[in-house]
This record gives sequence, C-alpha cells and structure tokens, in this order.
Amino acid sequence: TRLANNPFDGTPLPPEDYEVQFELAHDDGFHHIVRQGKVLAEHRFGHSVHIECDGLEPNRKYFYRFQIADATS
Repeated sequence: TRLANNPFDGTPLPPEDYEVQFELAHDDGFHHIVRQGKVLAEHRFGHSVHIECDGLEPNRKYFYRFQIADATS
C-alpha cells in the first residue's frame, strides 16, 4: 500500500518516514488475526509499504488492513 493525504489531488506527504501498523486475518471482521506488526513507510520509497508473511495456508482467503494515526485502510 502507499500512504497519501488525498490520493485524488496528488498532494505529497511531508518528506519524513511514518510507522504503519498492519493486520492479516482469516475474517473480514478481524476477529481472528493471524499476523500483525509494524512497518516503516519510508519517504525515499514514496511512502509505500510492502509486507511479506511466511507460513500462510494455501488456497485460503485472507483479509488485511493498514493503520496509521486514526486512518484505517
């Protein structure tokens, strides 16, 4: 994912890094979270975030979300 103030107007974020929380769950209500953590959205990479999770079950649907401050994807 990539952080943006408003993805439709192109206003850039300030040139700093941001800590982003992520969650990966079996259900869309996020009652059964299987992975979670924090990752840095670095300015030098356009505030984009890439998560890799090992040990997930094949052929299973997962749900994910990212959180920063009061915003949740």
